[in-house]
Amino acid sequence: MAKRVIARVRAVARLTGFGLLLAWAALEWCLCHENRRTINGRARWLQAICRRGLRVLGVSVTSDMPKVKRLQSGGLETGGMIICNHLGYLDILVLGASSPMIFVAKREVGGWPVFGWFARMGGTLFVDRSRRGDVARVAGEIEEVVSAGVCVVVFAEGTSSDGREVLPFRPA
Repeated sequence: MAKRVIARVRAVARLTGFGLLLAWAALEWCLCHENRRTINGRARWLQAICRRGLRVLGVSVTSDMPKVKRLQSGGLETGGMIICNHLGYLDILVLGASSPMIFVAKREVGGWPVFGWFARMGGTLFVDRSRRGDVARVAGEIEEVVSAGVCVVVFAEGTSSDGREVLPFRPA
């Protein structure tokens, strides 16, 4: 019984902490918006928010990536793309905390309450999967981000899965 109570208190504390983090991040964005006009500024802001989010949720991340070049600061090499499976929404926090990154997401995410707003503030590139021609526009935006020395993350399956198998990649 006591373990259940402690678990519930811990869950409420983490949820409250995460809500406060989102409020603080929004305030920080509004007060320091001038610094967020660049791709690098948005990606660094998102990295800081993701790192804080992991701390609030009590998540520690360890990485063993021998084939990926890493900077002395512990981040990934600047520029380039990361193509990966999407196992859940924690992926975004873990990847976003590792280095300044810009994500590519389906257009619908931009309209989600709270998280869509944060995605837009973090520089997420939105693709309209119902319009094949929209890929060319997003490709140009990806080129701009990579040229600025920021990694771009694409979840090629276009959805989250349990990771047991690779789902078909979305053509767009």
